[in-house]
Amino acid sequence: MADISKVSNDFIKVQELMRSARAEDAALLCKEICERESGNINAWLMQGQVLGQLGRYIEAVDSLRAAVDIQPDNAVAHYLLGAVFQALNDDSHAIDCYQRAISIESDYVDALNNLGVILQKSGDFQVAANNYEKVINLSPAHVGAIYNMGLVKLSMGQEGEAVEYFRKSLSLNPDSAPSHYNLGKIYCKKEVIQEAKEHFSAAIQLAPRWPEARVELGNLLSDVGEYKAALQHYAAALEDRPESASIHYNFAHALQALLRFPEAVEHYSLALRYHPVLLEAYNNLGLVHQDMGCHDEAMKVFDKALSVAESPPHASTESSAGDRMPSDVEIEIRWHRSLLLLLMGNYSQGWQEYEWRWMLKATRKRALTQTLWDGSDIAEKSILIYGEQGIGDEILFASCFHDVISRAGSVVIDCDKRLVPLFQRSFPKAVVHGGPQDEDISWLGQVGAPGIRIPSGSLPRILRKHRADYYPHRRYLVCDPDLEMRWRSRFSGLSARFVVGIAWKSGNASKSRLRSTHLLQWQPLLSIADVAFVNLQYGDCKGELEDLREQTGLTVHDWPDANPLLDLDNFAAQISALNLVISIDNSTVHMSGALAVPTWIAQPYSPEWRWGISKEDSYWYPNIRQFHQQAIGDWDSVFRDLAAALEEYIDASS
Repeated sequence: MADISKVSNDFIKVQELMRSARAEDAALLCKEICERESGNINAWLMQGQVLGQLGRYIEAVDSLRAAVDIQPDNAVAHYLLGAVFQALNDDSHAIDCYQRAISIESDYVDALNNLGVILQKSGDFQVAANNYEKVINLSPAHVGAIYNMGLVKLSMGQEGEAVEYFRKSLSLNPDSAPSHYNLGKIYCKKEVIQEAKEHFSAAIQLAPRWPEARVELGNLLSDVGEYKAALQHYAAALEDRPESASIHYNFAHALQALLRFPEAVEHYSLALRYHPVLLEAYNNLGLVHQDMGCHDEAMKVFDKALSVAESPPHASTESSAGDRMPSDVEIEIRWHRSLLLLLMGNYSQGWQEYEWRWMLKATRKRALTQTLWDGSDIAEKSILIYGEQGIGDEILFASCFHDVISRAGSVVIDCDKRLVPLFQRSFPKAVVHGGPQDEDISWLGQVGAPGIRIPSGSLPRILRKHRADYYPHRRYLVCDPDLEMRWRSRFSGLSARFVVGIAWKSGNASKSRLRSTHLLQWQPLLSIADVAFVNLQYGDCKGELEDLREQTGLTVHDWPDANPLLDLDNFAAQISALNLVISIDNSTVHMSGALAVPTWIAQPYSPEWRWGISKEDSYWYPNIRQFHQQAIGDWDSVFRDLAAALEEYIDASS
């Protein structure tokens, strides 16, 4: 007969050993108890739990099956056996065990909850939710079921309800890092940035070594431009996941945004070491090399990326016709490679590959069915040239319009409506139409329905294949002479020998960090005597103009009726009345270049594809002079050079 007091004391010792983190000793004692008390179900149940906590699941299964054999209608035994099978990812046996436990005790909330977890994992979201609802009805404070209900509601797309369950979970257990984490993800998706930050931060405070939470917060901070803060969380995540390609990739992306290019190269390279077919990393690594001025290395990276893209697993995607379908990332790589070819002066191949832009997701495509011009004779034909990109590019490619007009029977130009007055005056032999670049092409019938078409960005593929094709255009845009005279009259009242227009920011978000400057950085220029500086910057910049005036006493003149975003004809006249334009690389330089106004560009270390490598002049505009950074991010040297050049320019003019 069993010594009940000894068995009870042994059970107490097992519990004490577990509390003291001596699980192996607890397992040995359990084994002794089971050998001595082989008919005692509690001995087998305790041994099963101890072995399960040690991760010795197969032995735990044997112990718990012994308990079931002793007492087949013991719900706890079936439940614990189900939990071990669940830990082994043997969901089928786990479901059987949980259902058996529930059939014995219909209100067994932990069995109902765990069964819900498995059903949720298999995609049976509604059935899982029903299980959690039963648990919550039976035990309203069951934190596990409340949290799991939040998860299943999230999986079902019911984010509002998910938020309520996660918040309820936190009210019962404020230290639930997963609840904070999931609330952070929901608020991040909804772009409720501050709430998302707070919940991710709370999750990290409760679980500092949780890489997923660190990465989510890092990604959120990167998305809102807080790259330095993001780096801290990526670095912490890498301590636990040093071989994670995705974390190295995100880390590199933030470094790239901060212009810390050598470090970005290091982490993109590590991402590729751990994930050799990660095309996104190749794409960004090539761009970083390009921004560092390492153009040959950038080309090698893009070429390697395309080799990877054309091999399994990437090459396995096919269209219904059996053709290989390039991924969105491969298309981006091919597009960036085309721009690099153009930057390096390989115009023939570069313009051919420039056509990859039509496969980019962001490219607006139009329902035009006319034959695409291939460069053949169009002397007796009517051709439609249509804009497809931003204002700067529309102006740039308009440098090819006179070539087409001289070849074609008739030309119709479809452009941004803000360019219509300027283009009508500049290309009087063409019909100019302005409107949105959308699906409505009904207006074509009113202009003779041209039978041939070409997007303006494809004209250089036909007309600018070689360096010799970039013959100097002195002026191909013509401003309104009356508006120009009005601006000259205004400028004459500034009491300065020279009037210089300036623009210091780019509207291109992806390139702004490389191209854009702060107005206060322009002080070496703005301090030069006998020069009046005029604001050409588009967008709201009143605050910067006021800060400059308050902090330095310097003035950049501005007029309320000058709005480059709305009235481009007035903007062209304003620029034409200037002695000189100095700007970073934005649409202003294309306007002044096309108007043949002397123009100086403040360029980053490695310029955009339009400007060539290490060139001071421009193939597109003979009136342009470039001033490059001597080191990445070094605008001070650029403005010193610009100031010295402006002093010389003034002296030479006098």
